[in-house]
Amino acid sequence: DTGGASLSSSPSSPLKKHSDLTLRKVRRHVLQLAQHWKNANSNIQYRLNLLQRVQTAVEELRHKCDRLHAHLLETELAYAHKPQIKALNVEQVPAEIEQAKQLLSKLMSCKPSIHDILQVAQTVEREYD
Repeated sequence: DTGGASLSSSPSSPLKKHSDLTLRKVRRHVLQLAQHWKNANSNIQYRLNLLQRVQTAVEELRHKCDRLHAHLLETELAYAHKPQIKALNVEQVPAEIEQAKQLLSKLMSCKPSIHDILQVAQTVEREYD
């Protein structure tokens, strides 16, 4: 009887080792897949955040361009209704300078937004290549 018990345990020992080895391999692969999945999700979240930043920057730039367009239309209408300047009036110079400064300010307010959009666009281009 005891000899039979030892014989029955010895064939199961290689099966158990093989089973344990297979189980370890499966666990390792499951952990690797879980890590790959986590990395993929992280990468997708990073790209989503990047694209949301681009969308926000583009919307801000569009609003600035709309304000600039409105200002340019106002200026154009104002000049259309003014008589042609035949001589430069010294009293008009400060007002003209101030209008030019306002226009320049509105133009320059778009520059950082354009720069930000270009930066993020380059990042997106690198990420998707």
